[in-house]
This record gives sequence, structure tokens and C-alpha cells, in this order.
Amino acid sequence: MKKITVCIVGHGPSLKGAEKGKLIDSHDKIVRLKGAKHVLGTEDYGNKVTSVCASTEIMGTFFGIDAQEFWAYPKNGSFNGYGAINVISRLERPVMIPLYFCNEWNQRFRDLGSKHPNVSTGTAAILIAIKRRVPKRIHLAGFDT
Repeated sequence: MKKITVCIVGHGPSLKGAEKGKLIDSHDKIVRLKGAKHVLGTEDYGNKVTSVCASTEIMGTFFGIDAQEFWAYPKNGSFNGYGAINVISRLERPVMIPLYFCNEWNQRFRDLGSKHPNVSTGTAAILIAIKRRVPKRIHLAGFDT
């Protein structure tokens, strides 16, 4: 299996004016986070989209983004099945909801002493990318907090 590079792109303002779009798009796989629709298609953030990651609570942000697949992160340990089915049936693209995988990592996070019940969506995207793509390298862009 060929090892690939993955770039996970947030929508933080640090990329504004940086003209990193071509560099971002040069990766084998590009994972965009929930706010991608507002920054896609610019010389700062790039155009390419392989996957989009958002929490199951805001899966509606998937609409309007042309991705090969979508990753819905069940950050609260469960999700609204009716709402998820509604979005999935309208997207007509693969949607992955890695419930048990994310619950395991959120528990590990809490076991480390976190006062927050779950990892961020950006961290979830990193974990899912590692499991799903087994990349040689992951680059992060637009992660500002």
C-alpha cells in the first residue's frame, strides 16, 4: 500500500493572505472541517476536497461541498439517528459515522484528566484520517485555536 500525505484544513484566519492553496491542494488527500464552504476556492485555502469532517450535530454543513465522502463525528457519544438519516439520504455520497472509534478516543481523552468530555472536531479529523487513510504524513493548516 502506497503511503499518502493528508492535509487537514481548518477555516481559521491564519491562512488569510498566506496564499497556501496550491500547497494544500498538492497533498494526496485533503480533509476539510465544518466551515470549509466559506473559504474554499481561494488562493489561501485551496480547492481540493477529499473528505469533510463535522460533528453529527451540524451535518448540514456538508451540503454545498463537493467531497468524495463525509465524516460525521459523534462527539457526544451518540447522535440523532433521524437527523443523520435525513442528511445522509440527501447527500448521495458516502457518510461515515465512526461512533465506537470516537467514543474510545473520547474516553482516552477523559482518562488523561481532561475537563472537557470530548476531543475537538479537528482532533477527531486527525484520528479518523489516521485510521481511514494510514498516511505517511499529516499536515495541519488553518488550525487557529
